[in-house]
Amino acid sequence: MIPFLRKPISRVTKSKVREAGKVRNVIVILRPPNIIAFRTKGCRTEYQITADVGYWMGVRAHTLAESKEKKRVKKRGI
Repeated sequence: MIPFLRKPISRVTKSKVREAGKVRNVIVILRPPNIIAFRTKGCRTEYQITADVGYWMGVRAHTLAESKEKKRVKKRGI
């Protein structure tokens, strides 16, 4: 049996962002069945994405970083 997420799990990260005039920690929340939510500590506004969208955003960021590195190496002539 695969253990599925049954209740929300939240964790405070070390990442900090400026929100509502203060520097605040980012909180990540995993919600059933496949929602990833982000909010800042001390604020109620949440920004949600689905796990599959998060995956594709990660793939796109990785691909973009790889192409930038290849261009940089090619430009230096290494």
